[in-house]
Amino acid sequence: MKLGTKAIHGRHPELRRSPGDPVTFPVYQTSTFRLGDADYELFTTGNTRIGNLYTRLGNPTNRFIADKFAYLHGAERGEFFASGMGALSAALLAFLKAGDSVLTSVSIYGGTMSLLNREFRRLAIEPIYVDAEFVGVVKAAIKPTTRIFLFETISNPLLKVPNVPELAAIAAERGVLLVVDNTFASPVNFRPLEHGADIVVESCTKYVAGHSDVIGGLAAGSDVLMERVWRTGTSLGASPDPLAAFLVDRGMKTLPLRVERHNENAMAVAEFLSAHGAVEKVFYPGLPSHPDNYVAKSMLGGFGGVVSFVLKGGNEAGITFMRALKIPIEATSLGGVESLVEMPFNTSHAPLTEAERAAAGIVPGLVRLSVGIEEFEDLMEDVSQALDTVL
Repeated sequence: MKLGTKAIHGRHPELRRSPGDPVTFPVYQTSTFRLGDADYELFTTGNTRIGNLYTRLGNPTNRFIADKFAYLHGAERGEFFASGMGALSAALLAFLKAGDSVLTSVSIYGGTMSLLNREFRRLAIEPIYVDAEFVGVVKAAIKPTTRIFLFETISNPLLKVPNVPELAAIAAERGVLLVVDNTFASPVNFRPLEHGADIVVESCTKYVAGHSDVIGGLAAGSDVLMERVWRTGTSLGASPDPLAAFLVDRGMKTLPLRVERHNENAMAVAEFLSAHGAVEKVFYPGLPSHPDNYVAKSMLGGFGGVVSFVLKGGNEAGITFMRALKIPIEATSLGGVESLVEMPFNTSHAPLTEAERAAAGIVPGLVRLSVGIEEFEDLMEDVSQALDTVL
């Protein structure tokens, strides 16, 4: 089946074809399940993923959405978590121990950087930051202690695009796991496992759910790897409520349609911003001016719905611009049907020190615009009038 059909029906659409079956997969809104004699054996053997025992360990609604996510990515198995950071934490901690190092990008999401710099360093796990776009730099930075490569398909917020197939080849050669955060691309624009990654994680709060009304995270990979990720996640308590899975499934059904519109709108906005006098620089991988445009064109099916840009006049100009907008909402997050706008210096990268922000490329005046699926003409008119306020 094609991706759009998979997103609606999942891996086994024939399972709900008897008269009286619900068309929409139901919410199993329960914390626990009635046990039978056979269930106690699952507790004894530790195979608690197999049965319906307790929702922290597994729930039919949660498993349904995790399996559909795995199907979209061509993975053996998926797991659903309470947030994107929950999925990422489980995927990393399942394979890291004190004394290990994780090699990642200097331009990675601020929340991930905080996790690595604060929590992982406290556990004696060392983060190594590199410019992931340069394969030679990545190779030179690998240590004997490096166990994981962690990269984003499209980085947050500078929208850098590393060459995932090349990174996968290096990881395989060195015996290192490649974990790819695919949040900004979604399964529509890129599927990392098809290009050699070991584990893909996404904040399904963003494009997968797509309506800014639910928090969740998904991870997928081989059954062997995901067994460890699942055990770590349940031990950490990163298990979601089944109602969240229901909402994610609702959004996932329209994912390909929405992402196509996000791609189109964002490309047009990026081109408009590039020609405006109030804008110093635009970051969007679909633009020929973007340093990773060649890699993006060869690797991605679309360039995503996020456009970042630097306004002349610094942070004050950025705040003036945001407050003048009538359609995009000043709010953190991205990937919803509505356009959202924020400045990383006081949102996603606010927990970092000024030096850390500078190292990550968070310069004064940097604005991140998550372009929604509104009518393009309305968005352009609004962005144009808001830019005029900072000229």
